[in-house]
Order: sequence, then C-alpha cells, then structure tokens
Amino acid sequence: MKIQLLNSFKGDDVREIDTSTPEGRGSAAKLISDLIRTGSALFLEKDINGTTYTYRVTGYDEARDKIKLSVMPREAVPAELEAEPIHHKRGRYKTRSEMKRESQILVNSDAGDLVSVAPVAGGMDLEPATIECEEGSEKATVTVDGETREVTWEGVRYAMERLCEERGWHHGIPMPSATDWGHRFIMAKGSPMAIEHEAPQCFGPEETPILDAVEFVNAWTPRARTVHFYRDSKGTMAAEVPTAELRLRTLLDSLIVRAGAVDWRAELKAMLSLRVKINESQWESYLLSGAFPETSKRSGVMYIFRKCFPTIALREIRLPDGKSKRAFLAALCCHGLGYYEHTFAGCQPPTDDVMGHLMLMRADEHRFWKRSGQHSLESVMAGI
Repeated sequence: MKIQLLNSFKGDDVREIDTSTPEGRGSAAKLISDLIRTGSALFLEKDINGTTYTYRVTGYDEARDKIKLSVMPREAVPAELEAEPIHHKRGRYKTRSEMKRESQILVNSDAGDLVSVAPVAGGMDLEPATIECEEGSEKATVTVDGETREVTWEGVRYAMERLCEERGWHHGIPMPSATDWGHRFIMAKGSPMAIEHEAPQCFGPEETPILDAVEFVNAWTPRARTVHFYRDSKGTMAAEVPTAELRLRTLLDSLIVRAGAVDWRAELKAMLSLRVKINESQWESYLLSGAFPETSKRSGVMYIFRKCFPTIALREIRLPDGKSKRAFLAALCCHGLGYYEHTFAGCQPPTDDVMGHLMLMRADEHRFWKRSGQHSLESVMAGI
C-alpha cells in the first residue's frame, strides 16, 4: 500500500506499507484511522485506460486487507477495481433520501494509490508569543523554558519537521510566516495545536444576465471604493478604501507572507506529484499560466484550478441563438492545515492546495463546495 501525504514541509511524503503481514496491516489501519479522525481527506486514485478515477476513502478493513470507498449515487465503478458492495441495514439511515446519498464499496489495498489531503482551515487566531523576528532580519529568537536563543528560520523548520515525525503529525504543522507578522493565522480543525473552528464566510454568486445582440461601444473603469465600518466606545465610523488598493495590498501581502511560509523545494516536489494526476495539456497550461481547466463529469461545471489563487467555477449557459457562454458561479477558496488572513497564502506549498481542490472535486464535488469559502466575482478575495 502506498500513501502520499501532502506535507507542509516536504511537498509530499510517500509511505510504503507492506500489508501482507499482520504488523503491516496494523500500521496501515492506524495511519488511515489517524488521518480520517483528524479531519484529513483520504482518496484512492486509479488510472484505467488513460482515465483517472478518484474515490474518497472512508476506512480500512484490517482483517480482510480491504479499503472502504465512498461512491456517489448512480456512479459506475470500473470492473478493474474488483469492488465488493457493502450492504448496510436500512435502520441506520434516517430517511430514504439519505440511503441514496452515497454507497460503500470494498477494494483491495493495492487497487490504487492513496493520497491524503490535510484538514481544511476554518478559524483560529494564533498569537506568536514565544518566537520573535525583527523586521528585515533573517534571524529569529525562540524562548524555551525562559531561555532565549537566536536561531535561523531554516533551523526552526527543520526542528518542527523532526517534531512532526516523532509525534505522528503526518501533514506537518502550520507555522507563522517568517517574513510577516501582521496577518492573523487561521488554522484548520484537526491540525496540530488547533483549538477552535469556524465555518468560512460564504458569498453567493449573483445571477448573470444573458446579453444578446449588444454592440460594444466603449469601456472605462470607475473609481470603485470599498466602505469599511468600525465601532468603538464613541460610536460607529466609516472609511472608504479604493478597491484597487485593496487588491494590490492583498497581492503584495500574499507574496511577502508566502516567501516566509513555504519552502521552494517542497513546491517543486508538489509540482512533480501534480504532474501524474493531470493530462499533458493541463500540465502544459499549468507550467505556462499557473492554471488549468477541468470539467466535472457529474455536474458539468468547469473549474479553473489556479496556483496561489482560489479555484474559479463556471457554468455553461445556452443562448437563444444556439451559442453558449460560460457564467461565473464562485471563486472557491480552500486551504489545507491553515492560511494567513487577508491573503491568498496557505501554509502548504501552493501546488498542494491545487491538488487538494482537484481531488476533492473529482471524488466528492458537494464536499468541495461545502468546505470552501465561496467568493463573489467582485470580492477582492476572489483573486480576479
């Protein structure tokens, strides 16, 4: 059994487990159980005749050396997987619609490769109380048991990586950025040291009008402004900020924060992992433009997966003249382990975030939308 863990330090960490022995099956059962228990999403990937099939893993049968998979309603399972259905008693479900929601199947442990995506960030404010770094300095001081020592950030990352390996934190641990302290650090429920969890704020997409036979004459950009409201003991105040300034500030802050949060070697390793999960044209597009499209086989929604930015969801609309156009639905923001507030930066390599989005969409599209923040076209956080 091969399990690929999207790791915040390494880009990915591949574990090879021999399940032909009782000890190996026990190790596999413990690892899979730990990942699911802490909120990680675990997937099985199988390439069959040039088509990649992705399923969400729900458990592991240690006695039979079988992997439990979740299958969406009316989804055909390839014969090559040699799947066995799991029959549940009707009394376990509350309603008939719940019975039709998904089904469970069993496949051999070597039926495909397993990939684990870290828990999605919800909300937590992490105050860096013991680690300090002067502005413009590459040196940091860390206080342990009242003793302060000067260390490099490379040394901190190495020490934290060793700590994660010792304690079984398979996806690494979120760390504040070494190049910025001004942004609140949001951590995922299930990640190491996470305390509380809040659902991401959602913005519903507005209805897109259909314009037909309209002649383009001219265009200009108004001075769009965003109004912020503040409240203190004296009352409520309003401040207008140019939207363009907010977009520029968010972009620059993301660049600065990401530079101190992600190791470039981990990003290269993550890109090589993504290479085998997409086709040739998608890979070329990702290298040239930092994005690639893929259309869902279930819903028909087209997704544009972007490096360092939220994924764009588009719906094809038929026009009265027989032509069609794509309408914007939402920009979906979803980070594993954690992210930095008011930026596009997550604590994992950017390509790991892309892989997380891609595999969630392929295996469980409803869950992908549910676990993502949904930003409107006009929102600064849509990254458009």
